[in-house]
Amino acid sequence: MTRRTPLLLVLALLAALAPWLGSTAASAADEPAPDVELVGVVRDTSGAPVPGATVSLYSREVDSWWGLVEDPVTTGPDGSFEFPEQRVRAYRFSVAADGFLAEFHPDADNVESGDDVLGVPGRTEVAITLEPAAQSLGGRTTSLGEPAAGVRVEVELQRPDQGWRHYAYVLTGVDGTYRLGVAEGTYRLRFLRAGLVPEWYADVPTVYEAARVVVAAGATVVVDAELAPSRSVIQGRVLVNGKPFVPASDDQLLVVIAEREHVSGDFHYTGTDGEGNYSLPYLPADRYRLSAFVNTEGSGVTREWFDDAATQQEAIWIELDGTSSFVADFDLEGSPPPPASEPLSGRTTDLRGAPAPGVIVTVEERAVGETSWTSLPGIATANDGGWTAATQQGHRYRVSFRHPGFRTQWYRNARRAADATIVAPGATGVDARLRPSPWWQQALPWTCRLVPVAAGCGS
Repeated sequence: MTRRTPLLLVLALLAALAPWLGSTAASAADEPAPDVELVGVVRDTSGAPVPGATVSLYSREVDSWWGLVEDPVTTGPDGSFEFPEQRVRAYRFSVAADGFLAEFHPDADNVESGDDVLGVPGRTEVAITLEPAAQSLGGRTTSLGEPAAGVRVEVELQRPDQGWRHYAYVLTGVDGTYRLGVAEGTYRLRFLRAGLVPEWYADVPTVYEAARVVVAAGATVVVDAELAPSRSVIQGRVLVNGKPFVPASDDQLLVVIAEREHVSGDFHYTGTDGEGNYSLPYLPADRYRLSAFVNTEGSGVTREWFDDAATQQEAIWIELDGTSSFVADFDLEGSPPPPASEPLSGRTTDLRGAPAPGVIVTVEERAVGETSWTSLPGIATANDGGWTAATQQGHRYRVSFRHPGFRTQWYRNARRAADATIVAPGATGVDARLRPSPWWQQALPWTCRLVPVAAGCGS
């Protein structure tokens, strides 16, 4: 694939940042923060569009793994695709298509080696070029003998140095068929679609039993799948002390998880809505053991198994025949939440004092007396440059600020985490006046990976 020249990178980045670096930035605070719209075109090496390619979008929270943001999409006749209404953060893309080598943009065979695409308010454009492939994987998915359209086929590649790694997603067409170009190697495949029992090739429920598929040089390998329909559902309501659960933070969830008896390691889970309702649809015929709990430590809510069981061994098994439904309600015991702490707050501006929206604010916390820091999910500043973050009593915090086109810095202009000013809960005025990155860092973002401290990318 041909990479863009440094000059084009600089121009694209300056165009994306123009609303904040120019004189219009001050008036932007009066308007709602715009959505991030990720759009792009997939082409071959001759510049012709590639229709029907499967494009997948990945992101991750702080210190987490890369995962799908939403269901993959298919490119149109002109090779175009879009992911509207996204958040301000870093993304990565993968593309799979018949006749072309699947890749993580640009030219990588795993998500960790792909390049970030920074989504900023407004329209972010991505150009992806695919190389031709000499090998291919493909087949047909059916259910009850009929074509199964819209099945998401997950492909994993065995790497000698890193074990099994996610390689690509591809969607089946209206006739149930799929095909993608691949490199030589050993693969395993999983098939997923709502209403059908997920399975690994060949006809097994877990990854540990999955068959290996070897693709030799120049080979075309066919992998078909017959997927069983699934109609059973477990649903109900989960309360805490007789009332709907109120999360203490955006990342806190009340989770219901169902464990299959006869398939080790096969779990089905979901969160509850604001009223405590949940639903676990499309469950295969089997017996299930159900539990409900809060996904973060220190919530004060006690985990419980159905029906009013305090331990896994005491839980009853729920039997489903593939068409049946079952209602399972919970009322968990919860201790009163600790007294609320005042949040941290601040504001980001550029050197002219104009608000800087869309800056990623990373807050790290540690308990008093401890030495290790834990990163909280990143926060994007509002259109007026303001931000807030929830805190806990007995903890201390340090804060960094990151945005394309600006130097990464910590509170009070520290260049490294080790020099950051530590603040207590309730601190206000945790502000940052951002300085533009050097031109060479904007043009060559890979320099942050090579010499991060010298490039001003943090410690």
